[in-house]
Amino acid sequence: MSALPKSIDDTLALLARADYVAERSLATAVFLALKMRRPLFLEGEAGVGKTEIAKVLAGGLGRTLVRLQCYEGLDIASAVYEWNYSRQMIEIRLAESQGVSRDAVAKDIFSERFLVKRPLMQALEGAPGAAPVLLIDELDRTDEPFEAYLLEVLSDFQITIPEIGTVKAKEPPIVVLTSNRTREIHDAIKRRCFYHWVDYPDAARELEIVKRKAPEASEKLSREVVAFVQRLRKMDLFKLPGVAETLDWSKALVALDKMTLDPQTVNDTLGALLKYQDDITRVRGSEAEKLLAEVRAELAAAYNGLGFALRGGELLRIGGANGSGKTSLLRIACGLLEPTRGEVRWAGENIRRLQEEFWRRLVYVGHANAIKDDLTAAENLHVACTLAGVRAQPARIGEALDRLGLAGCENLPARVLSQGQRRRTALARLALSEAVPLWILDEPFAALDAAAVEHVQNLIAEHVSRGAAVILTTHLEAGIAATLRIDLQAS
Repeated sequence: MSALPKSIDDTLALLARADYVAERSLATAVFLALKMRRPLFLEGEAGVGKTEIAKVLAGGLGRTLVRLQCYEGLDIASAVYEWNYSRQMIEIRLAESQGVSRDAVAKDIFSERFLVKRPLMQALEGAPGAAPVLLIDELDRTDEPFEAYLLEVLSDFQITIPEIGTVKAKEPPIVVLTSNRTREIHDAIKRRCFYHWVDYPDAARELEIVKRKAPEASEKLSREVVAFVQRLRKMDLFKLPGVAETLDWSKALVALDKMTLDPQTVNDTLGALLKYQDDITRVRGSEAEKLLAEVRAELAAAYNGLGFALRGGELLRIGGANGSGKTSLLRIACGLLEPTRGEVRWAGENIRRLQEEFWRRLVYVGHANAIKDDLTAAENLHVACTLAGVRAQPARIGEALDRLGLAGCENLPARVLSQGQRRRTALARLALSEAVPLWILDEPFAALDAAAVEHVQNLIAEHVSRGAAVILTTHLEAGIAATLRIDLQAS
C-alpha cells in the first residue's frame, strides 16, 4: 500500500511509473482530487485515457479497483445492492418448519448476510488507509434518475438501505467518474467533483505515449503514425481517432513487419484507426496519399538545414523537448535510419558505404536496454560485448559491473533487477569499450540514481579525454562540459 502523492510532481511520477504520459494540468487535477478527497470527474472523447487514470491510481497506490460500467437502464439492484431473494425464501421455509416466529424471521432475513453487494456498496467497505479506487465509467450512458441517486454517494459517501439503515464508509474511496459527453451530466454531479477535460494529446506527448505503450514500433514508424493521426484529427470526421486507436494502429503495423508507412498499407489498415465506414471511405485513396505526403514533408523539415562536424576529443550534446527528434537524429548518426536528405560521413566517407566497418567503430546505447531476462547481468554484458566485437574476460566484466555499482549482482538473472540496475548493466559496456572511438548514447542517465549518474559521467569524461568522440541526448544538465550543443525544436 503506497502513500498518496504529496505534490503535483509526485503525481506526475506516479503516473509515469505506469507509463501514463500526463500533462501537468491533468496531474494537478488528480493531485487535488486526492488531497481534497473529492471525486474526480474526467470528461472527454472516447479513447483519450480517462479510464486508464483509475487503473493507474489503483495499481500505483496498491488499492483495489472497483469498477461500475454504466449502461442505459442501470438500476440500484445492479449498481448498489439487492436482496438474495432465493436464499431468503429458503430461510423462511426452514424457519416455518422449525416453528420460528414471523417477527424473528422478518428481522433475520433482512440482515446483512442476505445482502448482495454491488460495486457502489463494495467501494464503501474499505478499511482506513486501504480504501479502494471506485471507477464509475461512462456515466453519460446511464439515465438521469441514476445520477440523482449518486448524489448521496458522492457527497456523503454513504448509502441508505430502508431495511437496514445507512451504510457509511469508514474512509471515502478514491472516486473517478468518466463521461464521453454523449449527453450532458447534471450540474449537481459536477459540483460534487473536481472536473477536468481530457483532450487529445499534442504530437510530442502522443509520440511519447506510443514509445512507452508500443516500444516495438520503430522510431520512424512511430513518428509517421503520430503525425498522420494528428492530421486526421483536423479533418471533419464522424469519429476522430483517439490515443487507443493510435496504439492499436501502431501495433497492427508492427504485426505486419512495417518499418514505415506507405499508401497501400495505410489504405489496408484504416479499420484499426477509424471505426465508421463513411470516415474510412473519405480518407482511403487519394486523401490518404496526400496526408502521407504531408507527413513525410513535415518530418523531413525537422532536420532541414541541420549539420555539424564532430572530432575526436569532443562531446556533442543534443537537447530538445520530447518529440523534437533527438532519438531519430541519433539513429541517423548510427546508420539505423536513412536521412531524407543529406548524409552522414565518417572519416570523409558516407557511412552507407562503410556499413560494418563504421559500426565496429561505435557503441550505441539506446532507450531499450537490450537485456535478456533469462541471462545474468554478467552474461548479458558478455553477449553485448561479443556482438560488438569487444573482447572481455570474466574478470574485466566483473570490474565493469562493479564500477557501475553492480557488485554482487553479477550472477543474478536480469528479471530480478530493478530498472536502474538493468540500465546500469547496459551502460557497463562503456567501461569495456575504451578503444571504440565513437559513443552514441540516448538518455544515458535515465532511471539512474545520483551515484550511478556520476559513474557514467566519469566514464564519458575519461573517454573524451582519451581523444574519442561522444554524442548524447539528455534532459539533465550533464556534469561534463559539451564541446558542441544542438537544441532541436519539436515539429
